[in-house]
Amino acid sequence: MHPSTCWPAASGRRWNGLWMLAISLACTGIAAANDGTAPPPRASVAAAATVDEEGAAPAPHGPVTGASPTVAASVFAQWLNDAPEDESLHRRDAALTAAQLRKMFYDMATLAAAASPDVLQARAQAEAAGDDVGTARGQRLPQVSLGAQTRAKTFGGPSLSPNDTNRYDSVSLNMQTTVFDWGSGRKNVQSSRQLAQAAGLGYRAALESNALDVCTTLLELGRHRTMTALGDAYVARMRTLVNMLAQIARADQGRRSEWVQAKAQLLSAMTVRDTSATQMRNDELKLRILLNGQHAEIPDGGRWPISDEGLKSLAGDYRDHPAVLQAKATAAAADLHAGSLGASFKPRVDWLVSKSAFRDAQGLQRPWQTVLQVSWPLFSGGANSSSRRAAFARAEGSHQQAASLERNYEYQLRDAVLNARDAFKRADDYGDLVNETLQVRKAMFEQWYQLGKRSLLDVLISETDHYNDQIGEVSSRFDGYEAVISAYAGAGKLLDWLSSSGENEASKQ
Repeated sequence: MHPSTCWPAASGRRWNGLWMLAISLACTGIAAANDGTAPPPRASVAAAATVDEEGAAPAPHGPVTGASPTVAASVFAQWLNDAPEDESLHRRDAALTAAQLRKMFYDMATLAAAASPDVLQARAQAEAAGDDVGTARGQRLPQVSLGAQTRAKTFGGPSLSPNDTNRYDSVSLNMQTTVFDWGSGRKNVQSSRQLAQAAGLGYRAALESNALDVCTTLLELGRHRTMTALGDAYVARMRTLVNMLAQIARADQGRRSEWVQAKAQLLSAMTVRDTSATQMRNDELKLRILLNGQHAEIPDGGRWPISDEGLKSLAGDYRDHPAVLQAKATAAAADLHAGSLGASFKPRVDWLVSKSAFRDAQGLQRPWQTVLQVSWPLFSGGANSSSRRAAFARAEGSHQQAASLERNYEYQLRDAVLNARDAFKRADDYGDLVNETLQVRKAMFEQWYQLGKRSLLDVLISETDHYNDQIGEVSSRFDGYEAVISAYAGAGKLLDWLSSSGENEASKQ
């Protein structure tokens, strides 16, 4: 409630004396809290309630210790100055260049990759797929085997004849190779190579995903750390103003409702600040887990050297994303496997060569033997046709997955580029709004502090509006940073961008 609505115009001097005394008491309490002295006696507040009609307060029962101009200036400098110190919390530039920031992100991503289970699993699968290629290639080469057999013992029947091979110990050497198989072995090798390539691309995709997770966590930590710092400054200012209003409410019970509303706003500010602090601790814990317990230092300040200048060059790079290439390689491997399976159901020609060290009863050794063998699986109860249809169905599913991934990364890239541009523009708009609400906050406080034309609740409301605009600027700016990271991740170029120097990036642009 405005003081002009409480008393007639003739008694305005009484109100001015009242709230000026409250300011004096509040400043004295702040100064006493800083130097350890006791606050002024309550008799001073009681004396302020006994103001006569001419506006002169009678002598209080105890001495009133007023605040010095230096204390008042130090307390109110955050409102009366054109550039308060706490205004630079979210606009302080990070003490890093763009290349240094990317290198810091790259080093942390590398450290996290060394301990990431997903990355380690993808690397092991890539190594296993490489060995599978060797297995498929080895099956196309001549298969040589050496066998040995002891002489057989008979019982319960006639004895073995002298020329029976089972009568003597023997050693045999066998070789078998495929002469013609309708390309089944060749397609099997090609399918294994495609799967090995897909596994290698999966390892790259895992590294990209790990880098995206690390960078996003770092940006979220920077966002919530800046918001928590702003919240601390906001709560400190609100508490100062609420303490002033408490002094006024003690002298004028009619102002108690405004004091209650001010306390509610203070508690709301503390809740918002505590929420940001909790999110900051969660981000720190997540980052520590990603880095395997290693401590990470992030830049101070709310402005990081990340921009959307190079995003236009990523227009078609989503087609070369490791995950998209992995899906295409897997689809190609499925096609080759289906072709290999279909060829295996046709006639097959093998060449066999064998030699046995067995000697018969006349002491003659058997010669080398070579044969051509033809095999054709004519009937398998429908198993062959079913397995072939299943292979082609899996190949079609792999193609659909590759198309879906390519489409998703295309939209992710386009959406991230637009979001980055809009977020940075929105941050600049919020910055202009913060400058305006700063002047509104200053004007509100001056009209209350010097002229008595505004209530302290109006000052609190202007504080809340200014704080919300600061949070909007910080949130929009970090949204832009995350959109830039998401754009490079959607193009599959995040690690390349992080590992590049400023000169290389300039040459690309």
